[in-house]
Amino acid sequence: HRLGPFKATQLWNYLIDEFRKIPLQKHRYRGRSVTECFTGNAAISWMQQIFSSGNLPEFINSVSISHDQTLKLLNKFYLSGVFVYVARPSVNQFMAGNKLYRVCNKEVGLGGNGDVPNT
Repeated sequence: HRLGPFKATQLWNYLIDEFRKIPLQKHRYRGRSVTECFTGNAAISWMQQIFSSGNLPEFINSVSISHDQTLKLLNKFYLSGVFVYVARPSVNQFMAGNKLYRVCNKEVGLGGNGDVPNT
């Protein structure tokens, strides 16, 4: 498929909007309760669910997205400030597993930074 003008930006914004709907939970971290957060593994599962939902824009619906591609996309979201690492905001890469993250509340564009939510 040939992508017209702004299709990549439209897809980026759509995926960020869908990602921000990730179910947030309460987790324990170093003896304290952390509310409204998600794990790295939950982020991967959520994005893969979005990709397999069939609700993607038509120019991307027929594309199969691998686990590695999902990790790379989440890393781009992380570096763009879509979400932050709860323990150390200075960490410079998304990590899967049980690492805890929070969605930022500021709109971001390609390469933008979000505001760190209150803890």
